[in-house]
Amino acid sequence: MKLQDKLPKADPRHDLLVNAFDAYQRTAIAMKANEQGRGQRSDVTVTIGTARLCKHLLRRILEGNLTPEEKSLYYAWRKGLRENP
Repeated sequence: MKLQDKLPKADPRHDLLVNAFDAYQRTAIAMKANEQGRGQRSDVTVTIGTARLCKHLLRRILEGNLTPEEKSLYYAWRKGLRENP
């Protein structure tokens, strides 16, 4: 699936896609640090949860099937991005 064609940089969903990939990358880094004895299990759990949430929201947005709770979460996330660039 070529998301770059569906999500131009001006589209807020683009940020969600980028954040999902970033969260998975941070998860991989945290897992590697944990394997080497330099990390903590909680870091891995939080980053995996963040990545899953971003991926879930992105998929639901692309499908057009957001529930009211998911919409609320998505708009809160967008607001947080604007306030903390």
